Amino acid sequence: MRTNQLRCTSQEVRAFFQEVMGLQLSSNLIQQVSAHTEGWLVGLQLLGLSLQKHTAPAALLEEVSGRERYILDYLLEEVLRRQPPAVQTFLARTSILERLSASLCDAVLEQTGSQQMLEFLERANVFVVPLDGQRRWYRYHALFAEALRSQLEQTEGETLPALHLRARRWYAGQGSLTEAARHAISAGDWSQAADLIEQEYTFIWGKSEHALVRRWLEKLPAEIVRARPRLCLAYAKTLFFMVAPYTSIERWLNDAEKALRATAPTSSKTADPGARPPSEGSERDNLFGEIAAFRAIVTSNYRGEGPATLALCQQALAHLSTQNLTVRAEVAFAQSLAYFGSGDIVASIQSSREATSLAQAAENTSSTIFYLCMTANSLLVHGKLHEVVQVAEQVALLGTTLVGLPHALVSSAYIFQAAALRELNRLEEALDLILQAVRLCEQTETLLALHVGYTVLMRVYLARGEMEEARSAFQQAEAVLAKTSSPYRRDVYYIVEWVQFWLASGAVDRATHWEQELAQLTSTNSPLARERQAVARARMLLAQKRPIEALSLLEPLQDMTEKQERWSHGIEMQVLLALAYQMRQQESEAVSALARAVRLAEPEGYIRTFVDEGAPMAALLSRLREQERKHGPTPYVDTLLADFLQEGKGPEHQPERADQRMMGHSLRDPWSERELEVLRLMVRGDSNQEIAEALVLSIDTIKRHMSNIFSKLEVHTRVQAVARVRALGLLSDEP
Repeated sequence: MRTNQLRCTSQEVRAFFQEVMGLQLSSNLIQQVSAHTEGWLVGLQLLGLSLQKHTAPAALLEEVSGRERYILDYLLEEVLRRQPPAVQTFLARTSILERLSASLCDAVLEQTGSQQMLEFLERANVFVVPLDGQRRWYRYHALFAEALRSQLEQTEGETLPALHLRARRWYAGQGSLTEAARHAISAGDWSQAADLIEQEYTFIWGKSEHALVRRWLEKLPAEIVRARPRLCLAYAKTLFFMVAPYTSIERWLNDAEKALRATAPTSSKTADPGARPPSEGSERDNLFGEIAAFRAIVTSNYRGEGPATLALCQQALAHLSTQNLTVRAEVAFAQSLAYFGSGDIVASIQSSREATSLAQAAENTSSTIFYLCMTANSLLVHGKLHEVVQVAEQVALLGTTLVGLPHALVSSAYIFQAAALRELNRLEEALDLILQAVRLCEQTETLLALHVGYTVLMRVYLARGEMEEARSAFQQAEAVLAKTSSPYRRDVYYIVEWVQFWLASGAVDRATHWEQELAQLTSTNSPLARERQAVARARMLLAQKRPIEALSLLEPLQDMTEKQERWSHGIEMQVLLALAYQMRQQESEAVSALARAVRLAEPEGYIRTFVDEGAPMAALLSRLREQERKHGPTPYVDTLLADFLQEGKGPEHQPERADQRMMGHSLRDPWSERELEVLRLMVRGDSNQEIAEALVLSIDTIKRHMSNIFSKLEVHTRVQAVARVRALGLLSDEP
């Protein structure tokens, strides 16, 4: 019997903890335990005994180690001490290795015969697992290795540095610099470790080793890191991927420049920093360019300072050699970010495509995919929904050909593709994609992508009329955003979507609180961010029946939106203008604004931008169709109205204003007081459970009341009900 035959599955692990040990563990913890113990039943039992004495399952992985008392005692007594002394020595001293080969073990032990020893251990079934069919590479069971290392530290701690140094030399000779660096750090050989990190580490978007490099650099003495400009730059980059505070990243970039200047010949220091240096291809000049390029990316992401970002890009290009394609791609990406923030979406797309071409020429597939995702995002704002889908499919295809590609890169493409599909009203496809994207982002802990993913997921659920699911996604988006340290990115580009959720869920007080917070904040440096905030405020004002103030915000923005060809924003603004004019009973202006929105939207087939506005928009579209049919067929408007009817938001549900007030009273009179109480709490955004607790009723009773309310309002979902209540003016006389 071997390990694979004895290993428990995740389902068996769950059953064991529940039925035998009486422990309820989350699915995530079950998976982690299964992976760490490799399904070893004895390890699971010993772990269960430990957990029964603890009340903090969050400390689970720390408990599941060879150092934990029960497991350590078992392994040492039942396995290790039954072996001959030579075997014990071999096991203990090679436990520092994550993978074992005869040549590597011979080098670490400074002896021969390791192949025979490894084969003996496999035959003896002493927690050794072969990693290939030729029996060239092995590894120890994870818990067994932990126990062996613990024993080695206690009995032969003085030999550890020498063992790690031998492993470092072997790996360096094989060209495995990552493993060599790990052993150099474990040996305390800081100079060698620094050299290896400098050789191995390159900045590639989405590469998973950033966290590993950060841990290495944190173990090195600070004076070693600060004396090496490339290590300072590497540390700044790892902090960027953590979404660390801007000041922390800036400090390390300054240290990188300081260290670089200290290494330069004095004769070349007087040159103008903006001029092209005489030794264009030198490593020092390229490193100056790399620092400037990355500073440009950080400045755009954290500060939204377009002119400053573009100036840094020019400084970087003045130092970079023409052959440095990878960093030149970073510069083009920084330019794309700067143009995006300023709202110049066409220039943003051009720069992101240039970055993609440079990355392809450098044969850097990870960066190519990353820049394609930026292109998809810009195309979404440009209003090119079908191009977004095409680019996302291209990313998915590239992702399947790149070995070891981190899922975070592909997930970003899925997010933007899902947003496009949602707008096209292909909600089932959008939901499937965005759920995949969120799961992948969660696995890789890419916070900003995860925030955007949850926001898109929330919008998909809203479109499907699933308010509870939308609320959960929104709460997740809030929680992720709270973990980021970039004040510039908080509540900026997706604030319009957040306000839409607050209004749809009845959380008007939360939206009002955001508006008050906004008034106290320093204005962002990004013109596009300022515009999105203005659109969000306009939506607030329309919800408060203040169309004149909404128009004062929207009308000055539309010219720049169309000039910069941000058609998705232009369509949205024309829709809001139409609703504002309608609210002021300026029917001609309302229909005219809606006609402009329809002309912009028809080539790409926009749906949700119209349908999400509910019955008032359906009524306006009916008037537009009546007007346009005098000149010929109106297939696109017919399609939009058909989608309204499918969701119960058609024009027949939107009577004229005078009839609205009459219908409001006729609906309110026959309702019971309890139904009105439930209705009031539902509009406020309370869940069924919260309503039941507030009214001291059962969930089933609340569901019956909700069914009656939906029937009287002639709707099918909460979102439709809230929109219907607002359209009819119900509860408007409530305090």
